[in-house]
Amino acid sequence: MGSQTPVPLGASNAQLVLTTVQAATLHPMGGHLPLPKWTATTRPGTIDVIGDTGCELPVNPAATAQHCATAWPFKPIANSIARAAPDLVIHTGDYLYRDDPSRADDKATNPGCTLPTQAASWACVVADFFRPAEALLTAAPVALTRGNHEDCNAAQQGGVGGAWFRYLADELRGNGSCSRFPPPATIRAGTLNLASVDSSFADPSDTGSTAQANTYARQFEAVNNGTWDLTFQTTNGSMRGQICTLSTSLANKSFTCH
Repeated sequence: MGSQTPVPLGASNAQLVLTTVQAATLHPMGGHLPLPKWTATTRPGTIDVIGDTGCELPVNPAATAQHCATAWPFKPIANSIARAAPDLVIHTGDYLYRDDPSRADDKATNPGCTLPTQAASWACVVADFFRPAEALLTAAPVALTRGNHEDCNAAQQGGVGGAWFRYLADELRGNGSCSRFPPPATIRAGTLNLASVDSSFADPSDTGSTAQANTYARQFEAVNNGTWDLTFQTTNGSMRGQICTLSTSLANKSFTCH
């Protein structure tokens, strides 16, 4: 796992450094990274929100497999957002849908992502997210949040959840471990404060369960410092994928979502 180097606010250029890691790599725009347009005293003027972007290939052979080559809209949508050049993009989670890559009709372009055992491989992360999002990743900073498709398996080791922590999470892990309740992550986009509460395990069976309510209440309190803009999934899934403002105090707690 390569080291992570923060880019200081106000920097005029950022460049990905090539490594000797033997894996499929993407270096959009020759390795140049888009930098924030805001400063310490301003905020993003335009924010685009996307989510549920992977190409759906269920394990169950009776379930319909999406035509990744011809009927998967993520790349056109990402390209359209890139042309609009927003100040910030927020991805609300669910990147990896290739539960059975052997059912894909675009296997020829995705070596290393063609077998069921490769569903959580780097090649599948590239196929489901990095390659179709390549133009978008050159156009604007992207804040990534986790969805229930990136949940931990029973062993909490490896699998799609492990791939999230290895390749996409705020703090990357090289050991394949997965956590169901990692601490909230915060991003200061100038004067805009973003807080991401990882709710991927809020209601794993989509039954309306509120069993994890107290856990998430504590996490919301942990980020409570005035008003925050949040991306999250409620315990019954009703607000999943929305940006919400959380205002809390000992006497009052309220959500405003749009």
